[in-house]
Amino acid sequence: MTEVQTSTQLAGATRLWRYLSLDKLVDLLSTSELFFAPLATFAKTDPFEGYLPSVAFDAHASIFRSQVHRLEQSHQQGAEYRNKQGYVLQSAP
Repeated sequence: MTEVQTSTQLAGATRLWRYLSLDKLVDLLSTSELFFAPLATFAKTDPFEGYLPSVAFDAHASIFRSQVHRLEQSHQQGAEYRNKQGYVLQSAP
């Protein structure tokens, strides 16, 4: 793992510099928009770019697991009620 050290002297008004090639600078000035490469372009160099680390995924899962379970129960109860009442869900054309 790479360790990155930061300075405590950075403030909110500190300017960060980014060097661009001429064509990218001209595009930035003419469109007034930033270009961000799609994640798919990184798949060749890092197939896991853009994916949640397993630790973060597990943390999210533990937080939302009970809510998903309650939602599944509500959906099941709704389906049972509709069946008792004789409702038929029609699929979209």
